Amino acid sequence: MTLQLDFDAKDTLNRLDLVKKDMNKIARRMMARVFQAIKRDTRNTKLKGQVLQKRSGNLMKSIVYKTKPDFTGYIVARQIYAGMHEFGGKILPNGKYRMNEKYKGYLSFKLEDGTFRHIKELTMPRRPFLGDVFYSYFTTNKAEILMEQILDIALKELFNDK
Repeated sequence: MTLQLDFDAKDTLNRLDLVKKDMNKIARRMMARVFQAIKRDTRNTKLKGQVLQKRSGNLMKSIVYKTKPDFTGYIVARQIYAGMHEFGGKILPNGKYRMNEKYKGYLSFKLEDGTFRHIKELTMPRRPFLGDVFYSYFTTNKAEILMEQILDIALKELFNDK
């Protein structure tokens, strides 16, 4: 009984060339998988009452990402108040929105009992919801695992090894 194993270097090189040609598309898919997971984990661990209370859902809906073929990309929360929640800071009156001249230079808030409170400034504490999740993916092996899964799928497709 004989055993013969053939290796076609030309076919393998052609397939590797296909990998090279498709690498930009594969890179984008890899990064998209990571950003989808970051968005999902942000929703599940930070925006359901753990860090911020879910009211309208607008903060979650405003989280978008863009991937690039060079293994880069960005994820951003586009609500105007997102940065204040993430980093904290001082809120000062801008003079545009005031009930009357008496309270010029004050922030005014309507309380539950219907009365108003007027203050000169408000210090908002840092309540990170996106950055911590993002960094946890790239300082551990979470991103790497997701990217390897996409690469494995792409290689199986290219080498017809399903």
